[in-house]
Amino acid sequence: MSASLSNVEDNLTRLESLCKAGELDDAETLMVDVDTGVKQFFSDCNGEVSEYQLSLLNQFNERLSQLNQYLTKQKVKVSQQLITQQGNKKKINAYKSV
Repeated sequence: MSASLSNVEDNLTRLESLCKAGELDDAETLMVDVDTGVKQFFSDCNGEVSEYQLSLLNQFNERLSQLNQYLTKQKVKVSQQLITQQGNKKKINAYKSV
């Protein structure tokens, strides 16, 4: 496996760990690094990709797609929680002012 694909795999593993730990901001930042690593691989390979590398890239794509969906769902969930929390704060403040 080429060095850049190894780095991509390492970053994907770290990305999965960050998602499990709920570190969404760090995970989102690392996702950009994974994207950059894949782009770097394609710029370095000059269009020549072995069957093994193609298989790895397909696996990376599946993992990355799943992680992207997970992060998207978590961002929506956190956003909804914040909206609820802000609404509750306003209700409490209105109650206190009565």
